[in-house]
Amino acid sequence: MLTKITGRRSIPGTELWVREISFKRNCLVMADTRNMEIMMPYKELVAAYIEICDERTGSIAHPDISEVTEELEGCLVLYDREYRCIRVHPAGEEKRAGAILKQLAIHVPYLFWDYMPWMDEGNQEEFFNIRQMVSAMRDVSGT
Repeated sequence: MLTKITGRRSIPGTELWVREISFKRNCLVMADTRNMEIMMPYKELVAAYIEICDERTGSIAHPDISEVTEELEGCLVLYDREYRCIRVHPAGEEKRAGAILKQLAIHVPYLFWDYMPWMDEGNQEEFFNIRQMVSAMRDVSGT
C-alpha cells in the first residue's frame, strides 16, 4: 500500500546525489557526484524507506517495504540516531533505490523499515521510541 502525502516537510534533510554505493562490514560508503565520499556507520542508522515524488503533481508516495522491488525508482531516505534525514538519490548508479534498500536490509537488518507521517513533522518523542526499539534489536542481536 502506497502512503501518499502532499505538502512540505518540516524536517530539513540533506540531499545526496550518489553515483556509487558500497556496503562495507560496518558502514555504508557513498560517493556523490562531486566525488566526495560519505561514510555512514550502520550503528548510526535508525530508519530507512523509499520516497517517490511525482514531479507533475508534487505528491510524495512511500511504498510499503513489502512492495519494494529492486527495480523501484525513487529516493532512499535514511534517518540517523540524531534524527537527521539524509535523502539518497541514485545518480549514474546502475542500482535503483529499491535495490539499494534491499542490499541495506541485508547489512543492517535491525532498522525501522517504514515511513510514518510524524517523521516529517519533527515528533521527537516518537523518534525516541523508534530509536530505543532499534537499539534493543541491536542489543539482542549482538551487533
